[in-house]
Amino acid sequence: MGITKTVCKQYEVAKSRNWDRMYWAVDLHGTLILPNYEKMKAGDLVYYPDAMDVMRTLTARPDIRLIMYTCSWPSEVEEYKKRFTVDGIQFDWVNENPEVAQTEYGDYSKKPYFNVLMDDKSGFEPDCDWLELKLFLELLPLLT
Repeated sequence: MGITKTVCKQYEVAKSRNWDRMYWAVDLHGTLILPNYEKMKAGDLVYYPDAMDVMRTLTARPDIRLIMYTCSWPSEVEEYKKRFTVDGIQFDWVNENPEVAQTEYGDYSKKPYFNVLMDDKSGFEPDCDWLELKLFLELLPLLT
């Protein structure tokens, strides 16, 4: 119930402020894909169950922008992006959000602004949260 509670709360904030989009930051290892501590090649990646379906749904939504939130090396990021594209997943940016660099409330030039963070280190539990999100997103109306 944790991740959907967060999404619901942020969705309500976005609606109340008449925003037309939300920003989701998604970690890779231990969140979207199974961790592998060897030098990873994109062809070797394995998604958590339901993760690919959810990411395709998020990619298709015009009211969601996806931020790849990763410490992977730039050469690895390029390989991941190629593989994700083949799998129907499109990230808008990597470790940045140029649409929200500064607001009256804060400076986001060094910390990307996001509404939802999906990261195993922040409490995201990939073994159950992907399925929860998959079912929840079927009911979540668009912001626009």
